[in-house]
Amino acid sequence: MLELKKYSLSFDSKKIFDNTSFYVPYNGFVLIVGESGIGKTTLLDSLTLNNSFDGEYLLDDCHVDKNTIHEYFYKIQQYPQLLEH
Repeated sequence: MLELKKYSLSFDSKKIFDNTSFYVPYNGFVLIVGESGIGKTTLLDSLTLNNSFDGEYLLDDCHVDKNTIHEYFYKIQQYPQLLEH
C-alpha cells in the first residue's frame, strides 16, 4: 500500500499540492491524468523523493524518507552483461 498524508508541495511560492491525502491499496491501479503542467510528473518525482515535500509518506505502513527509500526503489534497470557468470 502507498499512502500520502497531508502532502504539500510548492515551487517558487506556487502551491502545486496543498494538504492532499490519498492511498493506493496493495495491487491497486492508479491512472494519473491532467493538463500539461498540472503536476503529474512532479507527483511521481516526489514518490521517488526527487522533490522535497511536506507530509507523511508510507509504503506498506512504513514511513519512507531519504534514508529508507532505497529499500523500496533500488532496481531501475539491470544489465546482464554487468553480472558475473
